[in-house]
Amino acid sequence: MKLELKPFQGTAALDIMAKLDKARDSVASGDLEAIILAAPTGSGKTITLAQVIDYTFGGGDGVSPRPNTVFLWLSDSPELNTQSKNKLLGACDHLPFHKMLTIDSESFKEDELQPGYVYFINTQ
Repeated sequence: MKLELKPFQGTAALDIMAKLDKARDSVASGDLEAIILAAPTGSGKTITLAQVIDYTFGGGDGVSPRPNTVFLWLSDSPELNTQSKNKLLGACDHLPFHKMLTIDSESFKEDELQPGYVYFINTQ
């Protein structure tokens, strides 16, 4: 990670990683899962998730990498997606630019998402 996280952000990132491991087990047994990061504006949600993405693609702090993971970043604002994409580029060590795709939900026709990518989906 190119940025230093605040202690609560680092704790939140590791907590999310643990929840993702549990969710994988639940999904494998047929149960649906959702993990939500809710925090006040300006608390660093994007940077916290940048750490989750870095852990996922590159490992670290006792976390094994899972480079074939797919991330979906949904927003109803193309500008917000661009802002988030730029923040991730500035923060992540293990997220190559060529694996960050911005798409419009109306024109998205993929049958299958490519492993190891982060998709920024404009929902309007």
